[in-house]
Amino acid sequence: MKKRPPRYGSKMWEWLYESGIDLSNEEALSQAKKAYRKQYKRNHARQHRSENPEVTVRFSQDEYQSLRVFAGQYQKPLATTIKACYQAFRQGSSHLPKPKQYGHIEQMLRITQSDLRMLSKHIQRMGQQELAEVITALAKRYESLEKQINSPLKVPQKPRD
Repeated sequence: MKKRPPRYGSKMWEWLYESGIDLSNEEALSQAKKAYRKQYKRNHARQHRSENPEVTVRFSQDEYQSLRVFAGQYQKPLATTIKACYQAFRQGSSHLPKPKQYGHIEQMLRITQSDLRMLSKHIQRMGQQELAEVITALAKRYESLEKQINSPLKVPQKPRD
């Protein structure tokens, strides 16, 4: 199968013309195209690296394994987890809650939400005393929930000099 010559006016055509390659020789033309493509890719990669610098982070084997386990607990990719930890550190809240704490908090929120729905359905039938007791119990549960939510998310204080 005959390879097609480069399109007139293209950058490859200009490069071939400047190089002085004989366009009638197919072997020389294909080698020149390969050389042009290799140079083009190299220049493109160089330009991309200069515009978008990459960061390489090195971990020991143990650190890497613990990071993988930590990322797996949140079902997130390793790079996303590292980025989230860095952003939390920059904001001054380097403490992340454990997934088990999330589950307990979610369960308490569902129970409270269920109680509120039941309260709204039966509020007409309740007496004053019973209604006051339910509201007091809900207020106490809300306070305990607030403490449970704030404790794992609490921002640690920076040490003073």
